[in-house]
Amino acid sequence: VVSVALVVVMANSYTMEARPVWDTPLLWLYYLANAVLSGSLACAALAGIRRPADAGSAAGSAGVPLVLTVALAGAAITLVALVAYAVFIPAQAAAFTSVGNYFDPTHPTKVMADPQGALAGFLTGDQAGLFWAGALVIGALVPGALAFLARKREGATLAAMAAIGVLCALAGGICFRMVLYALGFTVFVFY
Repeated sequence: VVSVALVVVMANSYTMEARPVWDTPLLWLYYLANAVLSGSLACAALAGIRRPADAGSAAGSAGVPLVLTVALAGAAITLVALVAYAVFIPAQAAAFTSVGNYFDPTHPTKVMADPQGALAGFLTGDQAGLFWAGALVIGALVPGALAFLARKREGATLAAMAAIGVLCALAGGICFRMVLYALGFTVFVFY
């Protein structure tokens, strides 16, 4: 309960009208799903370290498949949230149509911020690699695949696969946050 509350508080701290990309329940969904994914894989890694393959009983290993099923669910929800963001973010460009351009006095022909261009082009522009390869593939697909493959493993193999999944989920979360910061930064001059 405390872990969920902390994730909700953290997600709520980013929810603000001044940053339309952040002002969505999709952000909460992503953060919660990423926490479920990384937390359940961390539990599986600890179970693999704690109980070597030849030392446990059938009753002692009953929780590992459940934890890995939870990790699979977290990976699936993370993937859904990221795909929803891929649809949602470009649509947010329309939120800035009423905002006038502010020009830098030292460069009067260059617009200081282009939120429409940044939001509309994030799928194929500067942030595309971070979003598609970093957040989606490394942060959701790889940990989900590792959780699926680790269901039949025990001991050190389970621990290694789950630990790699945790690292991938954390790396994907960092990539997603970098994309959001870059997209939120495009409108800093307006607010």
